[in-house]
Amino acid sequence: MIKNFTCHNFRNVDVANLEFSKINVFIGPNNSGKTNFIRALTFFSSALRGISDTETNGMTSFLNAINKNGWEHLRNKDVSNDCSVEFDWKIQIAATDWFRYNLAFRVGNSPEYCNISSESLDSADPEYHYRNPFNFFICHREQIGKGMFSTAMQKGRQNKRLKVDVDPKELVVRQMKDILLNNPPLYNNEGIRTSISNRIQQIEDYFKAFGIYSSARFNTEKIRVPANPREIGDVLRSDASNFVNVFNRYTAEDLNWKISYKNKMKELIHGLADINVSLAYEKLIFTLSCNEHSFDLSDVSVGTLKGLILNLLLHAPASKAPALLALDEIESNLHPAWQKVVAQWILLDGIFQQCFISTHSPDFLDAFTDQFCDGRVAVFVFGLNGKIRQLAPKDVSKDIKEGWQLGDLYRVNEPSVGGWPW
Repeated sequence: MIKNFTCHNFRNVDVANLEFSKINVFIGPNNSGKTNFIRALTFFSSALRGISDTETNGMTSFLNAINKNGWEHLRNKDVSNDCSVEFDWKIQIAATDWFRYNLAFRVGNSPEYCNISSESLDSADPEYHYRNPFNFFICHREQIGKGMFSTAMQKGRQNKRLKVDVDPKELVVRQMKDILLNNPPLYNNEGIRTSISNRIQQIEDYFKAFGIYSSARFNTEKIRVPANPREIGDVLRSDASNFVNVFNRYTAEDLNWKISYKNKMKELIHGLADINVSLAYEKLIFTLSCNEHSFDLSDVSVGTLKGLILNLLLHAPASKAPALLALDEIESNLHPAWQKVVAQWILLDGIFQQCFISTHSPDFLDAFTDQFCDGRVAVFVFGLNGKIRQLAPKDVSKDIKEGWQLGDLYRVNEPSVGGWPW
């Protein structure tokens, strides 16, 4: 889980040491930065999963991530060109595995002006209160293109740092294998070759397991088109265009999963009898059987399509569970009654380690009231002034005791909650 996050100069995001829960809900007006915040929080994941295409256009996965976010548009417009974009994630991957990953870079309107200016990985175990936590590696901070790796992995051992050349246009995580192969002193050091490399692999695996989706960007028209059975269906794309292929893959791997998925869908569609994917004319056809009629995806509403997608994301097989699931504008096209059901999915049986949700819906927010009051859900309020504040249960405890729900307070623009454009 991401326990703590700091970000400066990424679009309009400026936060320091923001702490999260397992379930985190963002509210606030349009243009207050909720989507930008999700982009910032998941930037490293996007960069790790970005396509490196150095042979054709010289773009590393890091540069592709910047390109996707928009070169000069990525940096806050109110800071000077020489200011770095800065990120700092404190994460807990397992009970004893705490890390602090830091990344800073300068960005311009083309690749030549984009360079990583700082990248480091430290131990962040809260049980050890060292003045200077153990540093696994640190790069670019003293000189761009230069890095240092620690050789001592145990307390009390002398730590001789080994210096290496590092590409400032690519993440250390992505070039670690080449760094080892090109630097025999590093490769010959067991602490670096095994312990540090394994920790870097943990970091990579964790961030690559993020699922980042915006309901507004689901390509519902493409989803309606019968699917090519040869398409890969391992992971749902960001636009959900391979929904049928992913559903078919999950069903093929575990028939019981399909039964569970159908039962969850019945909570939204009363009268639903069955869900099937069949092969016809060399295409995959997804059908819903309801009230003695059969419907394919060209027959159903956009809201139904999004219900199907959210069910897939929140109830994926355990082996496909995301380390972090980010859902932007989750309520889009969903009836208020459906919003309450989806909220219960998130609270009770959502398959994820951590979840971040942005919403404008009071109906959706209502469902989180009890869990917010007992500290299991965190609510963050975004303002048009660029500020982000965490709503505390004590801020609304009096109103809650009087029978108000979170969504009620949001509807009437209660000052302690806020989140409205005026």
